[in-house]
This record gives sequence, C-alpha cells and structure tokens, in this order.
Amino acid sequence: MAKDNKKGAKLLAALVRHPGDFPARLEELVRFGWNEAGSWKEALAAAHRIAEDPDAPASTELFGGLPHPLKLAVVDVVAEEGAAGFLARLQRDTEDRAIAKAAGAAMNIR
Repeated sequence: MAKDNKKGAKLLAALVRHPGDFPARLEELVRFGWNEAGSWKEALAAAHRIAEDPDAPASTELFGGLPHPLKLAVVDVVAEEGAAGFLARLQRDTEDRAIAKAAGAAMNIR
C-alpha cells in the first residue's frame, strides 16, 4: 500500500511537471483510483502554473482548489525548485495539517 502511494505521488509530480503527458498516463491515474479525467486535466494545468511561478498572486488561490493528492505533489515539485517563500506561506496559512506538515518537511529537507 505504501509503495503504491509513493508510485502515485511520483506519477502526480511527473504530471505536474509535464501536464501534456496526462492523456498517455490516464490509465495509471485510474489504477490509483483517480478517475475523474476532466477534473484532473484542469487541476494538473493549475498545478503546473503554480509550479512554474509559485510566487504569482493567484498561486495560493489555485492551490486551494486542487485535490489533496495533487496538493502534496505540488509541494514536492515546488520544494525541488527551491520556492521556500511559497512553502512558508502555505505552511502558515493552510488549515490542512497534512499539507502544513508536508510544506514544513519540504523546507527542512531540501
């Protein structure tokens, strides 16, 4: 189960970086139980915009509308890019403890 979660997280992070790969990887998403194709396509596009410019004014609002697993993937991708300001705001402002914890861990590890 944990192995599947890691694979799912890696898949989502890859799709955040390259949302154009979505159609080819839809079957993998379905395997992880993420089967609302239309909403995932839009959510991945929003996640990609956040990853491209985490300090943009709309990033926080876009982040709030993402599905939970995709939020965690965005935190990972943004952390790899070194966007500590976004992660700090996220940790401070979110009411979701799992997201706050992931943002804090991302800032400490990377």
